[in-house]
Amino acid sequence: MKLNVVDRTIVGKKVKRLRNEGLVPAIVYGKDIDSNVNVAFVKNDFLKLYRKVGLSLPIDLEWAMKQTVIVKGYDLDPVTDQLLHVDFLAVNKDQEVETEVPLVFSGESKVEKLALGQLQYVKDVLHIKAKPADLPKEIVIDISVIEETSQVLFVNDITLPKGVTSLDDGAQAIVTVSALTQGDAEESDDNAESTTTTE
Repeated sequence: MKLNVVDRTIVGKKVKRLRNEGLVPAIVYGKDIDSNVNVAFVKNDFLKLYRKVGLSLPIDLEWAMKQTVIVKGYDLDPVTDQLLHVDFLAVNKDQEVETEVPLVFSGESKVEKLALGQLQYVKDVLHIKAKPADLPKEIVIDISVIEETSQVLFVNDITLPKGVTSLDDGAQAIVTVSALTQGDAEESDDNAESTTTTE
């Protein structure tokens, strides 16, 4: 994934002029570069790319030089949600980097399907370590394996892609189950009947 950027000399409040031109200011930093580098890029180019890479997949920035980075953070306007600034962490392709990736839950649990309980999602990101080429955009967790109200999914239960190591405590819960009370179960049945009648 590549993103064309340009060197940026405009800093401070004057960067508003860049934004008016459709550009977004950014900074490149990290132990693999001698000093921080101020750059700017076309906002729409970045937004298209970000949908594919998220906060973990590597990006090759290209301008007078070339540097592999990951998106370490960004600032949004609190009112308009306009992208204001991006932080890029410079990484070495041959060295492991630490980052967070989102957890995506798929499937349907028997516990909820039969109205035995409700899943509680305790954790939605995982702190990992991997070389840039091995970083996943997300980690998918199949919740259909949860069949009893006593079950808990832990960090240790996650099957990680090759080359990826979790930095979180393996005993940390990701998904727990809250048993439904009789009132909750009756309400769930009523909703199901209502849906059936409507159909």
